[in-house]
Amino acid sequence: MLNKVIQLYEEELAVLEKSTKVSEEQILRVLTQCDRVHKLLRDTSDISEHILIKLFFLDTRLKKQANKINQQIQLADWRASLEVPTTFWWWSLQCENHRLDQFDWLWNALTIASLTASVSLVVDISTRFLSGGTSLISSFAIISQSVLTLLTAGGVLTQAGRIGVEKLLLSVGIKTDLWQETKLGISALLLFSLIIFKVSLPKIAEQYNQQALTDYEAQNWDNAISNYQKSINLDADNAKAHRQLGLIYEQLQDLDMAYMISVQTALQIGNNIFEALHN
Repeated sequence: MLNKVIQLYEEELAVLEKSTKVSEEQILRVLTQCDRVHKLLRDTSDISEHILIKLFFLDTRLKKQANKINQQIQLADWRASLEVPTTFWWWSLQCENHRLDQFDWLWNALTIASLTASVSLVVDISTRFLSGGTSLISSFAIISQSVLTLLTAGGVLTQAGRIGVEKLLLSVGIKTDLWQETKLGISALLLFSLIIFKVSLPKIAEQYNQQALTDYEAQNWDNAISNYQKSINLDADNAKAHRQLGLIYEQLQDLDMAYMISVQTALQIGNNIFEALHN
């Protein structure tokens, strides 16, 4: 009986070894067959040295398939579902360390630094949009950036998120030894997109300027003031918005606000000249 079960174990293992892309069914057949072999081994006495040596050889071959198995499934999930005893080592196969794995600490540190910078940018950009009141553009910008940042951070920093991301990486065929590098790439891509978005804020501010000008010409003062203020919040260097906002307050006979706006404009122009001379 033991010889027959070992033979089946060897046959299933050979199929696994020859397959370039293994299925979950193939892996399960090999592991369950290994279960049967070791159960019989514990229940059988007086086993020949020949059988033991053959079993040692087969187990060694199975351990060499650890990378292939872990790239296809999450053994931890299977162990939890089946309540596999800790002594069943074949349900806890560990991937061989790749030469790039020695730098995982660096990739993890860079990933966290990238996410921290992304969160700071999201807070800064959201504050700029919210300080001028909400609109369709501001709501979309805030929600989209926040969701992307939370999803990326959750996929790296939380256990549930890591499991989800790793399952996704498995499904697209990314090898386990490249997971940390891939996570770094995702976080860096998020940071890059946020930087690009922040750089584009003056262009968005110019759209508010154009809308404010339309409102100004229609003497819709409240909307004009609101849109110019949004433009200034997004681009503090926008001299046109400062100048037009001051002009509106002059026409509304609000000389205190007009004076304050003119002072802010003068200070901003002075800062720009100072920075230009020292760059």
